[in-house]
Amino acid sequence: MSGYVVTTDNGNDHRNLFMVNNADPKSACAEINRFMKLNNAAALAPMSDATLDHFQVVAGTPWLFTTLHSPTGKVTSSQFK
Repeated sequence: MSGYVVTTDNGNDHRNLFMVNNADPKSACAEINRFMKLNNAAALAPMSDATLDHFQVVAGTPWLFTTLHSPTGKVTSSQFK
């Protein structure tokens, strides 16, 4: 199954980026909205099966991989080294 990069604005000047293993962009956003208890998720880009497999992203368990400081765009946390 393919998935999506999904973003949310968590309301305190930070934007989260998730990998979601869900082939439908609306369903991927709904999954993040439920997970974050928000209603502003947006699908940004499709993800390949290979990428999802590489990062071991499984259906029903979104993976938060980066948090950005919205006003500056500075990465405040990242799973990438």
